[in-house]
Amino acid sequence: MSLAEHIEELHSLLYERNETPGSELNWRDDDRSAPKTPWGPAQGGYVIAKDVIFYSTAGHGGLRVGASAAKKLSDAARALGDNWGGAYWYEEDSAVTLPMYEVPAWREAASKWFKFSDASLLKSLQMYYPKYLAAKGE
Repeated sequence: MSLAEHIEELHSLLYERNETPGSELNWRDDDRSAPKTPWGPAQGGYVIAKDVIFYSTAGHGGLRVGASAAKKLSDAARALGDNWGGAYWYEEDSAVTLPMYEVPAWREAASKWFKFSDASLLKSLQMYYPKYLAAKGE
């Protein structure tokens, strides 16, 4: 493992504080310890898997896939995520369908909070990411 990969893994471990999959996280609006997201400070979170957390903020939200978990995603899915702060981010409206489509275990774990059916994921991907589906031969 390269030094950069070690640093990314350490960053992920510190950032996620080793939260337990299935747990819910909450922060007050004025809590300076709240994780930073591309959409602002987190107000809540749902731990989907180790290094995979869905964050909500005051205005938006999405899925954070840390460096260690990102290895489960295809190059195409990583390329469509926003690489920010040592992780890949997938906004809640459409991009979140990419990792949920590719990693059924995350979809199943997320079903505690979100309903992602095969049909709804495919429909969203066809609408927003047809080139991705074509590249995967689907």
